[in-house]
Amino acid sequence: MSWPTPRALVLLTLLACFALAAAWSAWVIGLVCGLVLLWLWGIWHDLKTLRRATQKLNVHRSLPARGVQGDTVQVELHLESRAEIPLILHIQDGPPPTCPSLGDASFHRLNPGQPVDTRYTITLPSRGVMSFEPLFLKLRSPFGMLWHQKRISLPDEIHVFPPIWQASQANTPHLTLKQGDHILPQRGGNGDFDSLRPYVSGDDYRKLDWKATAKRGLPMVREYSVERNQIVLVGVDTGRWMRQRIGDRSKLDYALPAALQLARASVELSDTVGFFLYGAKVRHFVAPGRGLPHFNRMVNLSFGVQPVPEEPDYRAIFNTVLARTMRRAVIVLFTDFSMQDTDGSFARQAAILRPRHLPFFASISDGTLHRASRQAIASEEDLRIKAAARWTTQRTENLLATLRNLGCQVMQAPAQDLEAQAMVRFIELRRNLR
Repeated sequence: MSWPTPRALVLLTLLACFALAAAWSAWVIGLVCGLVLLWLWGIWHDLKTLRRATQKLNVHRSLPARGVQGDTVQVELHLESRAEIPLILHIQDGPPPTCPSLGDASFHRLNPGQPVDTRYTITLPSRGVMSFEPLFLKLRSPFGMLWHQKRISLPDEIHVFPPIWQASQANTPHLTLKQGDHILPQRGGNGDFDSLRPYVSGDDYRKLDWKATAKRGLPMVREYSVERNQIVLVGVDTGRWMRQRIGDRSKLDYALPAALQLARASVELSDTVGFFLYGAKVRHFVAPGRGLPHFNRMVNLSFGVQPVPEEPDYRAIFNTVLARTMRRAVIVLFTDFSMQDTDGSFARQAAILRPRHLPFFASISDGTLHRASRQAIASEEDLRIKAAARWTTQRTENLLATLRNLGCQVMQAPAQDLEAQAMVRFIELRRNLR
């Protein structure tokens, strides 16, 4: 698309005024007609030159393939021209609409064979795949008579992950785990082979290794290690209550990094770790496994998940968990207690996980609710708000007490402290299982 510049319009206006003022003179009119033809030729020449120049213009966008929610990343635009003339251009990039940007529009003079790099920054406010929009170039013609705009589609995107410590980099503090949390050798166990040692009086003859005995010329006994690691299944509620925002993030934005961080710690301890997300029913399920590649599967599965307007059906969810996890496991569930169990159904369904599994429920405490339950009463509206807040708080406390009586582990923490407190409670729970 092309349009005349103010310079071209001013020249045309001056020619029109000159023609009107000198309408009585034939030679002046001829001169004006000649100047108008020259003006039209300039427009045509500029249009032809710009269209040819844009075909010889290369634009490339460089940006990281991954980012972390809340971080600022740099985007670089590389411009190079093979045209015969210098180009004066205005560049307007198209960052993702939800990402605040700084410096994404700029003017440049682009000489032939002299590349130009321009940079700007964007902030990544939310998780998921952020797609860039088309880039627009506005070029000024050599005579300054025309602007020509070109739309360039650069289908770039950046994957924004929650702020967790991933396999390649540390983005959040990580707890130091004690040596006692790993596999320990235990004499007489029925686990995996660990080492050989000389026979001593009282050893079980069935543990003698006859090949090693013959080779070394003295009785050798096999020692085994008892694996004290656990099966851990981590679940995250993605239902409608997790859409509630605390500051500029949803409750899910706090629960998901905490769940992945806990799964990462379990993987480092050589636990067998599974992961699932649920709305009304289980949406995604990663079967228990080990190793960092397995953990990265959990991250890639969940980094873009958003809350859905569904009420969890815990009977169906827990039955799915029971069907897919036959061996005893620690089941860690991140949810929102403040909106659960208005009819006592959550506690009844949680009871089916016992005694085969050990449930551990972690919830974000609602600071606004607690403040409302303690506020001073200055009006009838304040009284209604305080009564509703105290009723909700009391219902949550009753639910926590019921779950503890069932043998479940429970905790509540402010959103900013959920990750650290859940990790500490989980490590303590794990040590108590020894």
